[in-house]
Amino acid sequence: RNLDDPSFGFTIPEINDGFDYQVVYGNAATESFTVSVFERPQLIASRVEIHYPNYTGWEPRTLEDTRRVTAVEGSKIRVVFDVNKPLAAVTWAIEDEQPIALQASEELPQRYTYEWTLSGDVEATLNLVDDEARTNKAPLRFRFQALPNEPPSLRFLLPQGDIEVSSLEEIRFKGEAEDDWGLLRYGFGYALLGAETLEEVAGERAPKNTLVEVASLVD
Repeated sequence: RNLDDPSFGFTIPEINDGFDYQVVYGNAATESFTVSVFERPQLIASRVEIHYPNYTGWEPRTLEDTRRVTAVEGSKIRVVFDVNKPLAAVTWAIEDEQPIALQASEELPQRYTYEWTLSGDVEATLNLVDDEARTNKAPLRFRFQALPNEPPSLRFLLPQGDIEVSSLEEIRFKGEAEDDWGLLRYGFGYALLGAETLEEVAGERAPKNTLVEVASLVD
């Protein structure tokens, strides 16, 4: 009872199991009442496994319980979701696309996975539904940002503009090249009119964001 308020009350701070109760006052008692409990679908753990493209030279990486991921374009992405109980439906909904129904693992019925190759930015929502059509209480949104693999940067230094072949019938070519993930091989190629292209390899395995020089004297 609170001060002179004729009403009486009692607070139960936490209910984990259902129960029956009645109110007893003086020599009287109410009928029995029932309190039942239910548990909404809930994501209890997640992880993101990233397998980077071979050209990066990076080892696979696993991120625990994250909602925002940045990875190189072309990476293999595998997301693993652990939920609190067996569910009737779990869907992975990407913006402007049809939701994808995920299947529970045979070994772990409360685990769901999805994998794809990252080719652009992805924003998706994980939706959970139990047998009583209850859904997850809070939105489960995930964002994946793709870092593009830019083409190599190439620049001619020589010749500059039109030139005439020297009396020795030689032309010197020179250029620069670099790449955001490194060059596997670099060099120079040319073709005489009506002939097949000839290629000269100047070097291999240039580090990323490192400017290398390519030079050739065509006789």
